[in-house]
Amino acid sequence: MLLPADASLIERDRKLPGLATVLAPEAFLAALRLLFPEAEPKAAQPVYVRYKPGTSCLVGYQLEVGGERVFLYARAHRFDAQDKLRKAHQRASIPGPFGPGRIVLTQKASLISVFPNDSKLKALALLADEHGQKRLFRPFTPEPAGWRNTSVHTLRYKPERRYVCQLRFSDGASAVLKFYTAAGYQAASNNAAAFESRGPLRIARRIGHSARHCILAFEWLPGQLLSEALSDPDLKFERLATVGAALACLHNQIFTGLVPLAREAEASSLLALAEWLSFVCPHLARRANSLSRKLVTRLMQKLPVKRPTHGDFYAKQILLADDTVAILDLDEAVLADPAADVGLFIAHLERDALRGTLAPDRVEPISQMLIEGYCRAARDLLAGHIALYTAAALFRLAPDPFRHREPDWPERTEALLERAEQILDHGFSQSVFVSQSPISRPPSAVEVFDPFGVTGDERMPFLAQALNPDEVERQLAHNLAHLAGQLRALRVTRYKPGRRCLIEYDLETEASEMITLVGKVRARGLDEKTYCLLRSLWNDGFEASSADGISVPEPVGMIPAFNMWLQRKVSGVPATELLAKAGGRALMRRIAAAIHKLHQAGIAPHRRHTMADELRILRARLTLVAQMRPHWAARLERLLDRYEQLGGALPSPGLRGIHRDFYADQVLIAGERLYLIDLDLYCEGDPGLDVGNFLGHLTEQSWRSFGDPEALADRAGALEESFVALAGEERRAAVRTYAMLTLARHIYLSTQFPERRYLTEPLLELCEQRLSRVR
Repeated sequence: MLLPADASLIERDRKLPGLATVLAPEAFLAALRLLFPEAEPKAAQPVYVRYKPGTSCLVGYQLEVGGERVFLYARAHRFDAQDKLRKAHQRASIPGPFGPGRIVLTQKASLISVFPNDSKLKALALLADEHGQKRLFRPFTPEPAGWRNTSVHTLRYKPERRYVCQLRFSDGASAVLKFYTAAGYQAASNNAAAFESRGPLRIARRIGHSARHCILAFEWLPGQLLSEALSDPDLKFERLATVGAALACLHNQIFTGLVPLAREAEASSLLALAEWLSFVCPHLARRANSLSRKLVTRLMQKLPVKRPTHGDFYAKQILLADDTVAILDLDEAVLADPAADVGLFIAHLERDALRGTLAPDRVEPISQMLIEGYCRAARDLLAGHIALYTAAALFRLAPDPFRHREPDWPERTEALLERAEQILDHGFSQSVFVSQSPISRPPSAVEVFDPFGVTGDERMPFLAQALNPDEVERQLAHNLAHLAGQLRALRVTRYKPGRRCLIEYDLETEASEMITLVGKVRARGLDEKTYCLLRSLWNDGFEASSADGISVPEPVGMIPAFNMWLQRKVSGVPATELLAKAGGRALMRRIAAAIHKLHQAGIAPHRRHTMADELRILRARLTLVAQMRPHWAARLERLLDRYEQLGGALPSPGLRGIHRDFYADQVLIAGERLYLIDLDLYCEGDPGLDVGNFLGHLTEQSWRSFGDPEALADRAGALEESFVALAGEERRAAVRTYAMLTLARHIYLSTQFPERRYLTEPLLELCEQRLSRVR
């Protein structure tokens, strides 16, 4: 029988004629029995729901057919999707217990797919027979014939999104195989290379992959899931301190390859969720919208934090083994606020307590030990953010009772919203969630965050003093007296051993203003030239109040003892995050104006960079690629010869001061203001180099982010046309030539990042194709 809330929902959503059939197990079974009476399907249990009001509803089912458990999913479409259903029906499928692997319910505008048939995870079809399994397992199994006795055990399946299974080999070994959509594979592949085991933290090693089939293989890690251990009355809560320490180790790693999660994206997802809840639970609409607006307001008031986070951290993602902790499933990892992981973990505990699967009196001690272990390892107090992120996570979990088809889902949804409101408005009742735990420090204590261990760098011994709060305060007072204040925190954000280091200092000024200074350190001496360049630009039309909205960060001083110059940190969003969004072409026109303004600044550079220098660098890089891939040597040499011809054919340019490392990450957007950053390579050169470099990076970003090098072609065109309109048509040839050289340089760069190596040969092919079109 349908719940009254389900019946009401079906009545409201008239656009999905099959909603009542796919959502109700009894109706779903009746439809199958009518079509296949001899199969006698029974015991249908919905295990996964993904519902988009007025668009579609996907329900994953387990049911019994002939004494066997069968997994399938049904998707209800709009009635006008008949053409889509017809094409799906015509596609080849793997036969199942009903005969056909795909079943169309025409009158209900619904499609049923029987495992391993999946519209998005096409490689699952290879699991159906021995030949297909051989093709799948060969890269991941012991040689020479390990695949023959390999068994597959399903761990998790989200139709049209992801399938996870355990491979058990004949020699007793195991591995985890994950099947993804094309987009999901790219993100997961990047994230899999972003973390490593460290201290108490264990990360499963990637042991193989198939880009063709969108599959990743990982080592199998033994241990007990924390979700199982939490219900054990004999659980030693001290184990949670190790979990917290492991999470701190994950947050403290270098964030190579991770995508940043913007505050705006967090906010928009909360507002969209409120809209969804308002339709599914109309009686909770006012409550959901009010709560989402409060959460968005609080989040947007927080300074953005960009550190590696798990993105889906809760007890089922944690494996306990002896004195180590494995953190699983990094597919959702992003650069964000670490408090989000802690808040999500606590939100799951709160949710489990509300649904009765965890004793309510265990939530506080479990959370307390995790936070204490985290703070000891990270030297970081998260108290000011935990309540906010726990409330936000509870709000995000509000759809779970509906999605999991819990019998009293409307009441449980309301309970989650109510608990989120309590935590957001009043915080936690227990003292563990405020900064009064035994490891807390006085309010005036200085937080030191050094994930790289830079103080041991023999080439930059002064870094030890640059991270000593007392010495830093002394040097700031001596060298930057105009910014007198109290040092509150310092952190290392970038580091190249023996070469460079970036350190941020949080200061509370005498006027109670919080500011952040960015200190740039160089091993071979204080970079006075770049500081003076920035000062000259700031004083010559690039200040924070410039009428055209184009600025550089404010240079504030130097600390010679640290080989350091400092600038005020700019709060803004890298252009990389905005180019693909609405307004991307308009943003490109602003970027063209900004780089043209730099070219016209007239500040004399101290060095020069010519086409000959660019070609020399490219030859050195591609020679290294040829050494790694000898079978490409002839192709790479042909590329270089052709590039040298193109470079030599360019007319002598009118040289200007140029950025020389200009691409989207070097542009920050702060509302209507645009900042140019990282001018360390400023030199005399061809202005076409800057725009060409930007375009080459844009092509690579398009391919890496969207799987299509032309995905942002309209943005590239807007930048080129706008720049040429400002700088003159004679610059176009240089822009296009430098764009090709930059793209070729990415052939080498792709070999330096494991998550990008799948692009190396496609980039080579693309360079060859583009050169073939040049006359």
